Amino acid sequence: MAYNSSPRGTVDFLHYALQHDRESPAYWSTNGKFQPFLVDVRDFRTNEAIKSLVQETWDRRLVGEGRDARGLDHNQIVVLGVERIENATLFAAYRKARRDMLRRQIARGCICPDIATLSRRERQNVLTTRLLPGFMKEDLYHEINEHYVFHGTTVDRIGGLVTGGFNVRQSSDDNLFGRGIYTAEKAIKADQYADPIQNRSPPGNRLKLVLCRMLLGNPLVLQEQFRNPLPAQYDSIISEGWMFREFVVKEDDRIYPEYVITYTRQ
Repeated sequence: MAYNSSPRGTVDFLHYALQHDRESPAYWSTNGKFQPFLVDVRDFRTNEAIKSLVQETWDRRLVGEGRDARGLDHNQIVVLGVERIENATLFAAYRKARRDMLRRQIARGCICPDIATLSRRERQNVLTTRLLPGFMKEDLYHEINEHYVFHGTTVDRIGGLVTGGFNVRQSSDDNLFGRGIYTAEKAIKADQYADPIQNRSPPGNRLKLVLCRMLLGNPLVLQEQFRNPLPAQYDSIISEGWMFREFVVKEDDRIYPEYVITYTRQ
């Protein structure tokens, strides 16, 4: 997206973004005309940026740490390939939610609060945003806290993500924050959910991570369990009370699964 002279981080830019955002990202191979597709990412810069992001958010010292990491004891993960989900219908729903959020903030006369200022413990912006090169963030609106985040899921669920995206109804009321779509800023956290805790995959098996766009908007920062309905003034939850910071949305259209990362544990 080519930006005009409206400075980023301002209400003027919200107006510009609302008027000029595209129906689908310019770098999509299909330009949104056909869907759904899972296509190889052939652009070297994008491939390397995503592979680097996985490695930079990996910490061997934390493997096996935490309740959801039981049964893990590998030394590293190796990215084998990166694919992109190009689903015009799915992205249209996400785009509508994004445009609605832009309109809301224009009506309020302000951008969404910077996550670094809301954070009680980290006091920094989302790690993926800090690490990714600029060209991968040009289409993201940080003014409404749109960020890339990791989601771990089993291989058999990738087909459903390609065709239908996320479904909050498939999540559990027993989760820490009730039903929602849970994501992380670190690949090591998302890796915990790439296979069942009770049946971990042997080393060398191909697993999947998903790098998603997420609309955090005005997040509620929590350091304890919260299963009540999300108060109306908030768009998402940021969990900071445990080892890893996590990000949760309660609506399917607040997240778009864009990149599928195939990797192995070694």
